[in-house]
Amino acid sequence: MVHLASTLVAGLAGLASVASAHPGHDVKAEAAERAAYLKHAPKHARSLNQCADKLRARGQERQNVARRAQMVDNLRRSKGLQTHVTGELIRTNIVEDQEGVPLYLDIQMIDTNTCDPVSDVYLDLWHCNATGVYSGVVANGNGNANDETNLDATFLRGLQKTDADGIVQFQSIFPGHYTSRATHIHVLAHALNETTVNKNNNTISGLYTAHSAHVGQLFFDQDLISAVEETSPYSTNTQELTTNADDGILSQEAEEIDPFVEYVFLGDSVSDGIFAWISMGMDATQDSEVTPAAYYTENGGVENENSGGMGGGGSGGPGGSGSGPMPSGSGGFPAPSGF
Repeated sequence: MVHLASTLVAGLAGLASVASAHPGHDVKAEAAERAAYLKHAPKHARSLNQCADKLRARGQERQNVARRAQMVDNLRRSKGLQTHVTGELIRTNIVEDQEGVPLYLDIQMIDTNTCDPVSDVYLDLWHCNATGVYSGVVANGNGNANDETNLDATFLRGLQKTDADGIVQFQSIFPGHYTSRATHIHVLAHALNETTVNKNNNTISGLYTAHSAHVGQLFFDQDLISAVEETSPYSTNTQELTTNADDGILSQEAEEIDPFVEYVFLGDSVSDGIFAWISMGMDATQDSEVTPAAYYTENGGVENENSGGMGGGGSGGPGGSGSGPMPSGSGGFPAPSGF
């Protein structure tokens, strides 16, 4: 992976591949779910290898290089991402009050059937904080299991709609780690034509029956993880650090695709921030129901009692009055299961 400013252009020219995987602190259950998903999602539906020539011929790589180089230049000048709404659930900036190394992500979704960018698809993104805690989940192994307020928390969760070039951008922090899993970020592409925006609270509809065309995980070079872990507050995390080499779910991914992001530093050290990018393959025709660990309603987070693993739920949803939409990336979808 690229991390030096002098190698920016050469690094941006590389087309990173697909990531596919899943969440939760129940690692055995997660590994089983992931194996089942990979069995039913053939390599050609997740890999971009067959699209490389077409993307190059269309000038897609050249456009990506120019866009990402301009974004890096803007970030270095402003030390911040030029975005629209902050603090909302459909949002680019998902940091809230979390401390950590700034991370700016540029993600492009490519349809593996046509090799075209996938526009107008909502992409969910979520990850744990610097000390290994997810928002929206109250469970053993996720910080203080007695802290019920975390069910209402929405930090490091967000959702964006891809543009005409299949691109979304997020401003976050570098994820921390928790026991038995390598450092990673979760992504979930909502099924096309299954998503409606609720303008009252800037979330998406589908509180109890969410559909997905792609679920995956993004990973980072071990050297980059090590550099980040030396900084605060990552260095205060007392959970065991699992390396990439020891992560079984990552090894499943790496057998067929490259789930690692490319990256550059925005300054002289990792603490100045990281710009990372990846192009991911998805089968835009896929429409699978997913089961969230919790629901985010107008009254806050509600745990899905019917789910397995780290929270979750069945299609019936919890009782009580909900706003209807589940802000994928907020209280909803801390740990979807079923893949």
